[in-house]
Amino acid sequence: MTDMERISMNELLALLREICGEENIAPDTELMESGLLDSYAFINLLSELDMRGISIEPTRVETENFSSAERIYFLCHK
Repeated sequence: MTDMERISMNELLALLREICGEENIAPDTELMESGLLDSYAFINLLSELDMRGISIEPTRVETENFSSAERIYFLCHK
């Protein structure tokens, strides 16, 4: 992944707010347990990230890695 393919926290939060249909998502908001990031939203997120050149390895697709924007951000920058 090159620097151009990285996503900023603000961009990620905007994307999550759009996908989840919730304006009150902060970096530490619990996404999975709260139901904000359901299976449909999860697939949409992976698709949107992929369209931005951010590919998540299948072995990294675990619930804990998508529990909050902070965790997703960290995963996108590995």
